[in-house]
Amino acid sequence: MMDIKWIPTLATLFLVSFPTAAQAWSAKLTVDLSSEKKTYLLYKEAKSYQQARELAESENIDGVSGYLLNIDSSSENTRVFNWLAANISTSEYGSTAASDGGGAAYIWLGGDDQDVEGDWLWQRTDVSGYPRLYWRGDYGGAGQGLYKNWGNTEGTQNEPDDYQGNQDAVAIALEAWPVDAGFELGTAGQWNDVNVNNGLFYVVEFDTVEGS
Repeated sequence: MMDIKWIPTLATLFLVSFPTAAQAWSAKLTVDLSSEKKTYLLYKEAKSYQQARELAESENIDGVSGYLLNIDSSSENTRVFNWLAANISTSEYGSTAASDGGGAAYIWLGGDDQDVEGDWLWQRTDVSGYPRLYWRGDYGGAGQGLYKNWGNTEGTQNEPDDYQGNQDAVAIALEAWPVDAGFELGTAGQWNDVNVNNGLFYVVEFDTVEGS
């Protein structure tokens, strides 16, 4: 059954003509280079971490499965953050906020430390090389030399802090946190650990571009 509620243009018809099990994506970013092919789809539907992972992995482009956004470099972090900032208005921040993340707005990333506290792993189901360690808190370094961008101020890393003892998933911030507190633990574009039960927007990443 298709969910077609609002059809002002032909383009919108394409976007909303999807099964009702999943909301249509709101923005799309493609990188089509000889050295890199990526597609990112933004979903402005608040989901828990596990829901977002499952929805992301249920999608595909030309048979290539999607996954909840992983960020592997500073350039990718900048690229994705700038795209998110251009496509999510501040009036929408309340719909993707984490109360335990200083009340700031976030987007889920596909990483967690649910198996072992402090061992942060990028997650992709049934994919060789995953789960993949990118940060281990007990030595404060990047697991296997992988990129990380935890919240920090003036060079002091403040996150992940497992506040309240139940922050086991990572999200990228759309604004500084904590909001209106007079101090900062992290700023827009940096990462924070938050409770997996928060309802946040999410991005599905694909290692391909349609038709390529």
